[in-house]
Amino acid sequence: MKNFVKYLSINFGVLFIFLCFLEVIAIFSEPIIKKRFQQKYPEWELVFNPSVGYAHNKNGASLFYKNNPNIKNSISISDLYSHKIYGNQESKFSFIISTFGGSTTDPLGNKFSGFNGTWPDHLGKIFEEINPLEKLEIINYGIGGANSSGELYRLISNFITHKPNVVISLNGLNEIYFSELEEYKNPDNIYAPKMLIQTINGPLLPLKNKILYECKYFCLRSTKIWKIAGIFKKYYKNKKKFINTYNLKKDNFVLNQKTIKRLDRAADIWFKNIQYMNQIALINDSDYYVFIQPVFGYEKSRQDILDLIENVKTEKKFKKILIDYIVTDRIEKNNYLFKRLDKFCSKLNYCFNAAKAVPVLNNDGKFYTNDLGHLNSKGNLKLAEYIFSQIK
Repeated sequence: MKNFVKYLSINFGVLFIFLCFLEVIAIFSEPIIKKRFQQKYPEWELVFNPSVGYAHNKNGASLFYKNNPNIKNSISISDLYSHKIYGNQESKFSFIISTFGGSTTDPLGNKFSGFNGTWPDHLGKIFEEINPLEKLEIINYGIGGANSSGELYRLISNFITHKPNVVISLNGLNEIYFSELEEYKNPDNIYAPKMLIQTINGPLLPLKNKILYECKYFCLRSTKIWKIAGIFKKYYKNKKKFINTYNLKKDNFVLNQKTIKRLDRAADIWFKNIQYMNQIALINDSDYYVFIQPVFGYEKSRQDILDLIENVKTEKKFKKILIDYIVTDRIEKNNYLFKRLDKFCSKLNYCFNAAKAVPVLNNDGKFYTNDLGHLNSKGNLKLAEYIFSQIK
């Protein structure tokens, strides 16, 4: 028994030394591996924020502030928002708009719509072109992963420091989190940011100033080895060959009652949140508008999606859409949820369904980035034109 314990201790000691050795190698090789195997724009760098849950690390090395079109010439940049002026900067009167949303709205992100030019930035440029002698300020609070609950918290934070004339929310797609994440089954978690409640169960995002998963002793998930393993896993996953579409399910999924009940609850949460936001805006003498965002494949059948995919030439788009829409019941879930959101939206004079009003954004891959989940600059311009037409 003593010899067994002795050999076991020696083996554990050797393993520990070996892991420490690998960690040292990983620390020094991380920059090289990132450069070779990571995507053009690295993952977000986020920080814990006690007022809204999480925010961008505006001083992070991963963010591309110098080249970011959304914040170029901004008068101030915070972890929570960008603040940019359009039109006549010398004008004494300023019309102020605060915008809220997820990654399609996010001005500080280093990928998705943030890289191409967000709809708030296009909205400002449209205003500038039509009213060059007037002054417009856009304060953009969008951040990747935000749903209507996250927008509500950020809207409250907005009114502490800013007094906008108009508040605009763009949401819809991220409301699906309320139906899919187990953590949201607990009503107490409804206003917990999705990024944080997932990070509690594993380091989904590289939060720089907090470790949000339980760790008493040795945390493998906090090591460079774990991080590099994740880079390789993501890289080789994206290298997978095409999936043969003829072998995929072409008939629509029939959603079960449990899923329908969860989607109904998600829509109910969204409906309450946008009403809360409207009331808060009114109390602060601001007009509130909410727009349901366009989504690729909106109101399309599974076969319609397959036909649309055939017209999408970009390899990454093709693979992503197969994974998200064809292999799973994503099409049916999105369509059911958006149908419910549209029903609620029709009851409110400050709600507009951009997914229905601008159908071209639901059908054409040229308006999307490589993942077909985020509009590119062309798509954001069309969206901004529609939003402008409703609020002018």
